[in-house]
Amino acid sequence: MKRTVLLFLLAVPSLLLAQAPTKPSFMNAAVLQHNGAAGTLTANAPRPLMQAVEAISQEYGWIVDFEDPLYQSHFDLVDATDPEWRASHPNEKGATRVSGGLFQSSFPEPSSIPSGNAEEQVLQKLVADYNSSGNPGKFSVRKEADGRYALVGVSRKDETGKDETVNPLLDTSISVPTQQRDARATLQLIVDTLAATSGVNINLGTIGLSSDPLQDSRLAIGGTNVPARTLLLQALDSISSTSPHFRGIFVWNFLFDADTNAYWLRLRSATKTETDASGRQVVQFIRHPRN
Repeated sequence: MKRTVLLFLLAVPSLLLAQAPTKPSFMNAAVLQHNGAAGTLTANAPRPLMQAVEAISQEYGWIVDFEDPLYQSHFDLVDATDPEWRASHPNEKGATRVSGGLFQSSFPEPSSIPSGNAEEQVLQKLVADYNSSGNPGKFSVRKEADGRYALVGVSRKDETGKDETVNPLLDTSISVPTQQRDARATLQLIVDTLAATSGVNINLGTIGLSSDPLQDSRLAIGGTNVPARTLLLQALDSISSTSPHFRGIFVWNFLFDADTNAYWLRLRSATKTETDASGRQVVQFIRHPRN
């Protein structure tokens, strides 16, 4: 059975898409094929690992964050300027994208893995296949909390084409005073403090829902010399369990945009594909366990 998994993405910054040409070879969503005790996932995108993990997460209802390494070299970044725009603007700066493309991984179906860590085993296989695929960056699997993982960029190419180890930006320790703030102000403070501490520009994306899940949600998040990742996890967990407008789970994509020389923290809602009583496949929000 072959299924195209459509992804419900939130907070797509327009800067990331500016002037980008149509790439007919790219896929809108990864394709997941089930073959008995094995699955095969095919992705084709500038960030194929992100496309793959979003698809596999939605298929099995997993909670997985994704983080770019800070790409810099022409081995990891390519010109993506629309040819017609370039022709009429020969001296202007165009658009740049991550240089990824086709990626395929085969893995054991979680139901066929007897141990209790099926999710981690499948994610480790997915990342191992990606790291040997020649696509940009190399990643590792992190267990962030019970039932939550992150695929973290830990390597990039330098200007000579050699692999260069990098420290994940969200591992940077920051200090934020603990006090009551609204949810958006809390997230913005975490992002701004991380930017000031690391010297890397970071932007907080908007939330693309009809009702703002951050509205009327107040948090008491803070700490001294705490990894930014820890504060972010605490903030999102608190939002999910206390917001009157949103009872789901937020997952982040932490993406580097070479055109603005900045990271964007994009939040999306964790979802799972379900089959309803009439046999139709529908996308459902994954609810927070305390809701």
